[in-house]
Amino acid sequence: MAGQFGLSLGADPTQSASFYADLLESRRVLQVVLEGKYPSQPTANGTSDSASLLTMLRVTGKDSSEALDRGLREFRRSLSIGADIRTNIVTVRFSAKDTRVAALAVNRLVQSVNAFNTSARQSQAKRRREFIQGQVDSVGQELRTAEGNLKDFYARNRSWAQSPELQYRLGQLQRQVDIVKEVFLQLRRELEAARIAEVDNVPVISVIDFATPPTKRAGPKRALIVVVSLLVGILMVVGQVYASWFLARSPEWAAVLRKN
Repeated sequence: MAGQFGLSLGADPTQSASFYADLLESRRVLQVVLEGKYPSQPTANGTSDSASLLTMLRVTGKDSSEALDRGLREFRRSLSIGADIRTNIVTVRFSAKDTRVAALAVNRLVQSVNAFNTSARQSQAKRRREFIQGQVDSVGQELRTAEGNLKDFYARNRSWAQSPELQYRLGQLQRQVDIVKEVFLQLRRELEAARIAEVDNVPVISVIDFATPPTKRAGPKRALIVVVSLLVGILMVVGQVYASWFLARSPEWAAVLRKN
């Protein structure tokens, strides 16, 4: 059994433990893990190479697509995921014949989820930034128009202070400028935040325990297999002895069995 790790997640429902538990078993994430390159065991002369997890697990098929499908099924069978919705901790275990490969696979699984999450957040931030940028350009043009109207008013009405009607009109133009300016400034603040989020590559997943090759074999439990096999053997011998004794005490049954 490979090592165990936990993921400390935020309180956002879209970043819940259940979401990440499902994401860990998704084809998109597992394909990255299976097709990724891992350092292989050093050879006798001290050299080492890299190979995909599909190769290390000895998964084959008629073509690459079939091999990948078989690898996904085998990987999911060996994968155990638990999600605690109270603490937002996700625990992952993976079993393989090679403990080193199992640990590498689990750690690469964490990296794949982190990369997916970072990419998804940046993609969302990019779309948000593009939308806000369009709004900033539109409102900026509206602000320039409102300020131009106010400037033209002052140029045409130098004696506006003596006219109540012109004072009212000036108030309307000034309020329009103030409203559009406030919207423009708010959008500019949101645009700067969106630009920062677009380049933010800080992982939101905190790894509590990295996977390490275990020191004890998790399975198969050989001692239990030996004990069960011994008990089954004893029961079979006892059954055979009893059947022989029963037939010896019951000649009619023995005659029937010989006849059949």
